Amino acid sequence: MKFKKTSFWKAKELIWKSKKKSFYILCLDALFLSVMFLLSRIISPDPYQIYSIEPSIILVFIALYFAFLLFFYSLTKYIVLLVIKSMHEKAEFTLKNYFRFALLNIIIAAIMLVIFFAFSLIAGLAVKQENLALISTILLVAISIIFYFYANIAHLLFIIDNKIGKTIKQAFEILFKRGKVYSPIILNMLVFAVVYTLLGVALALIAGAENLFSHRQIFTAAAGVLFYLVIFFNRVNLFCKIKNI
Repeated sequence: MKFKKTSFWKAKELIWKSKKKSFYILCLDALFLSVMFLLSRIISPDPYQIYSIEPSIILVFIALYFAFLLFFYSLTKYIVLLVIKSMHEKAEFTLKNYFRFALLNIIIAAIMLVIFFAFSLIAGLAVKQENLALISTILLVAISIIFYFYANIAHLLFIIDNKIGKTIKQAFEILFKRGKVYSPIILNMLVFAVVYTLLGVALALIAGAENLFSHRQIFTAAAGVLFYLVIFFNRVNLFCKIKNI
């Protein structure tokens, strides 16, 4: 059957045969989300206290905060990618290329910011002032989505051959010349969005206004779990597609 030769089927088979490794990925993702949640609770600045702090100290704190986020994200993502690679083939678990992977993320973030500010500057010259905030928001969302796709492709390419320069160039080529590699992943996300919307409407109609809040919390939690599973599957699926390019 042709369907069994698709990356979708291969991803399903890899996940089914590698339950233990799938559990490791789940734990790593849970660790990352837990740390982010704790940071958001710990670092909740009082607006009255901020005014009493030197601006230079605030800037240093912000720089350290985002540096921690970047390196911690890079570490967890790098390990997750190594586990996914080991699902597909025999792979050595080593962190020797971790800092190169973090450098790749810094470069990707820098490219994204440069492009965003360049388009914002052009928009500032071409768009009326009252429409500038809306246009900037649209640009930020559009560029963020594009670079989300780009970063995922670049991460998988890097974990395959560990070359930064080649990865940056090839990821752009795949994104804009072979964009169909992302079509099944986008389809999965669209199906999830449609199902989520339909179930939300059904919940509102069945539960009624008086019970909507309590039911909505359960629905949101369940939808969050389902959304994570979609993302998890998409990671493995995309690796299968990138590996075959």
